Amino acid sequence: MRDTGPPAVEDFAGFLDRMSGLLGMMGRAIVEDHRFPVTGGELASQSFLGEGYECRLACLGGGARPFWAFVEKPWRHRICLGRLDKDGKVRISSHGLRQLHDFLAEIEILGRFFRDLERALTYLAKDRNPQDREGHPWHDGAFDPGGRLQ
Repeated sequence: MRDTGPPAVEDFAGFLDRMSGLLGMMGRAIVEDHRFPVTGGELASQSFLGEGYECRLACLGGGARPFWAFVEKPWRHRICLGRLDKDGKVRISSHGLRQLHDFLAEIEILGRFFRDLERALTYLAKDRNPQDREGHPWHDGAFDPGGRLQ
């Protein structure tokens, strides 16, 4: 069954905007928590365990501190999405995000990923502002829109 998703899914600019927002949130969380190890390790990650797919976004420590997308299901694939500079700025690779967009479209999960991405952004925006959490439908933890920053 082909997953066409909403019309906005076909728009790469919308995908780029939302993914840039998520990677920016991850970068800010790393900088705010002063998580800059000298060597290796994972600085932050976001997991999406969707219907028929698994994808993890991670910022790895050491060196250029790259942001990677690791798609585990239905087919394994990894793509570099950018890096975190030593001054805390997130450098997005539009080419890497385009590759991820096209790969997800090719394996027909782009629509599901896009919806989960939007829900994760909404959830994480609430999570960064504790005063906004009360009364939020996801506050009780009964619904996980695809993972949390670690």
